[in-house]
Order: sequence, then C-alpha cells, then structure tokens
Amino acid sequence: MATQTTSTKIKETITKLTELEAVKRHFETTMNQLDAAFEKKDSIENQMIKELEDINKLEKMSVKSIFHKVLGNKEEQLEKERQEYLQVTLQHKEIINAIEVLDFEKSVLEKKVVSIDDLINELEGLKEVRASEILSTPSNLRNQLKLIHKKQDDIKRYEVELKEAYSIGANTLKSLDIVMRHLKNAKDWGSRDMMTSRNGGYVKSQKHGAIDRAMNEITKTKILLHNFNKELSDVGYSNTRLGLQVDSIARFPGIIFDNLISDWIVQNKIKGVLSTVSNLNDDVTLIMHSIQKDLKQSVDELEAYESEENRLLENN
Repeated sequence: MATQTTSTKIKETITKLTELEAVKRHFETTMNQLDAAFEKKDSIENQMIKELEDINKLEKMSVKSIFHKVLGNKEEQLEKERQEYLQVTLQHKEIINAIEVLDFEKSVLEKKVVSIDDLINELEGLKEVRASEILSTPSNLRNQLKLIHKKQDDIKRYEVELKEAYSIGANTLKSLDIVMRHLKNAKDWGSRDMMTSRNGGYVKSQKHGAIDRAMNEITKTKILLHNFNKELSDVGYSNTRLGLQVDSIARFPGIIFDNLISDWIVQNKIKGVLSTVSNLNDDVTLIMHSIQKDLKQSVDELEAYESEENRLLENN
C-alpha cells in the first residue's frame, strides 16, 4: 500500500539522517582538532625560529663572551641548543603528520555531510505526502493531525499579533524617551528662567523651544499609544491607565505666558507631565516584558506541536 510505502520511506530516511548527524558531529570535532593543530604548528614554527637564532648567536660568540654570559663550555652550550632545536623539529614533524591525517579525515567526512540538507528536504517532502494521505482518509489519525494543525495556525496568528504589538510598543518607548528629554530640558531652562531677570530672552527662548518640541512629539506619542492600546486589545491585553495618562498629557498648555506667576505654574505643570510620561514609560516597559514572555511561550508551544506532528507522521 502507498501509505505503508511512505511510512517505510520516512523511517528509512530518518535512520540515514541519524547516521549522518553522527558523521556531522564527528566532522565538527575533526575541524576543531584541525584548527588546534594549525595553531600548535604555528607555535612550534615560531619556537624553531627562536632556537635556530639561539644557535646562530652562540656560534658567533667568542669563548670569553660565553664565559661572561653563561658558565660552561661553548661546545656544550651549542650541543644543548642543537638538542633543543632537534626536539622542536621532531614536534614539528609530528604535528605536520597529524594535520595530514586530520585533513584527509575532514575531506572524507565532508563529502558525507554535504548530503544532509538534501536528506532533510527529502524527509520534509515525505512528511507532506504522509500528511496528505492521513488527511484524505477519515480516521482518528486525521482528527489528531487536523487538531495539531489548527493549534499551530492559532499560535502563528497570535505570534504575528504579538510581534506587531511589540513593534509599536518599541516605537512608543522611543517617542516617550524623546518627550522626557525635551521636558527635562524645559524644566532645567525654566528653573534658570525663574532665577534670571525678566529680560532673559535667551533662557525663555530655550525653555519655550524645549516645550514646543515636547508638545510636537507628544502628538506623535498619543497616536502611538492609541495604536499600542488597540494592538494590546487584539492580543487580550488591557491597560486602562495608558488611556487615562494620555488624557492628562493632553491638558498640558501649548502657549506659555511670560510672568512670574505663570512661570511658576508652568514649571509645576512641566514636572506633572514629566511624572505622567515617566509613569507611562514604566507601564509600556512592563507590558513589553510581558509580550516578550508570551512570545517565548508561543515559540515553545509551537515547537511542542511540531514535535507532536513529527511523531505522528514518523510512527504511523
């Protein structure tokens, strides 16, 4: 029967793949050993150069110079240096031989490893055929497979919505950060304004400019927060505080009058709005952490259902 043939092919392919994965692990180990061998070869060659230089220097030195540098006979010192050089050359020959063996092993394993991707694609194709066979025949297996597919589709849709919410949330945090920076700047200039003469035009200009930039960004922030709330609602999140705090931001004055009383009032309003924006930032950050957690959970659940599907297709 076709079904049995497909099932048999799947099992045979899995066996081949398991064997090749063992070969791949061996190949990776061999590559690591080869890298280490080349490093050792470089180190030994550097040592060979040093030992040879020591021999050349010693041969050029007079007996008197040697007596002052090291106690002993020149020929004895030369023999010692030559023995050390010989030992290093033997190590070099040994590592060269090891590299040749590892390189040959690598070339043999590499030819086998390259077929893994083809085998994986073949297995996926066989699973698709087996899935079609199961779904075309009314049975308990078909019901199980359909339920798995439904769960997978639901998770994937939820994952897409979570990622969209996370993307908008990230942009919202950036906008809130810009607002906070402008408000802090306005607060600092406002403090200077209240301590300077009423003709401090530059200070007032800087304060008003910072307020204007904050207000312009707040317009963008409110839109982002609205969209973020909508995306959160789509994934089952709810945070009414976001909406309430956005309303309080909207009451921040866009026009500032230049007198001592209004300066004091504006300075307090800046602090109030800054506090509101900071709280909003904390709320959005907390929600973003929750989204990240749910994204990880959805990935884990999807992997679990994929494993369940593979077991069903491979064993039936």
